[in-house]
Amino acid sequence: MFYYISLLVWLYGKIAYFRFLDDEGDSYLLEYIATQGPLPNTVNDFWTLVWQQSVPVIVMLTQCVERAVKNCEKYWPNTGETKLFGDVQANTKSENILTSHVQRVFVMKHQNQQNHVIHMHLTSWPVSGCPRSPEEFLHFVRLVRMQITDRRSGPILVHCSAGVGRTGTFIAVDRIFQHVQQKEDVDIYGTVLDMRRYRPHMVHTADQYIFIYSCINQFILDKKEAQEDFYETINY
Repeated sequence: MFYYISLLVWLYGKIAYFRFLDDEGDSYLLEYIATQGPLPNTVNDFWTLVWQQSVPVIVMLTQCVERAVKNCEKYWPNTGETKLFGDVQANTKSENILTSHVQRVFVMKHQNQQNHVIHMHLTSWPVSGCPRSPEEFLHFVRLVRMQITDRRSGPILVHCSAGVGRTGTFIAVDRIFQHVQQKEDVDIYGTVLDMRRYRPHMVHTADQYIFIYSCINQFILDKKEAQEDFYETINY
């Protein structure tokens, strides 16, 4: 059984910091920061947060503009450009545009120190609804997980527009994904409920909640199929 505790002060009431603990009180090293998309007056604070928390991966689940409505400030420089955000300098080293997402590499500098941050931008999640298929979303979740090369690194920062619906859905799927892999009990209801205790409206709609079940069901089916193929190969 796992539960959450909130550890970070709320900046403008829009940020929550989650750490998972086990039954013995030992904290998992992988954590999440859930936040809304940066606004023009919070971009500098956003980059300061990324630097201070040693964030290795930023997961963006919204477009900057959706249905002619601006949901998020474009907070990163164009490829090859460098910008100063308060005391933090950021350079977009590369950008790889794929079918369902864009992967960028940021180089951050502060004083005499430098960090690399991976930006995983899911572009296929519609403003109203859920991704087209659980398989596609699970593929993205796996790609994000692959970017974590050191479990001692800082938390993954996840944001959409408001930082609750799509953000909560991603965190829930990723966390339960780990439970299944580690053969632990799966409690989707409990996972969402715990998140909502510390950040209201996480997993904002019924469709998003149902989509979590669809993703986990698909992952379990994929895992079962892989095991069956493995045993068929051995028997052959």
